[in-house]
Amino acid sequence: MYTLGQLRKLFDAHGFRIVKVSWSNYLYNQTVDLSYFLLLHLLGKKPEERLSQINSPKSFSRLATFINFLESSFFFFLPGQTVHLIAKKD
Repeated sequence: MYTLGQLRKLFDAHGFRIVKVSWSNYLYNQTVDLSYFLLLHLLGKKPEERLSQINSPKSFSRLATFINFLESSFFFFLPGQTVHLIAKKD
């Protein structure tokens, strides 16, 4: 886990210049993650076992992905759980 400042120093130390910063994984995505791992725990499963037995409609999965995309598109400039960097070698 790094802060953006730590990442900037790390990239600078290796000759890279960060040209773009964006963020993702806000409240919705964190809530989905928390719910998923809570469900795994309640079902007595390990995280690596996944929930392949649960037959959720593909439309639900697509809707969840679309909501996550919208949230990230609207709030990309605010710090979130995940940072995305584009860097160039100087």
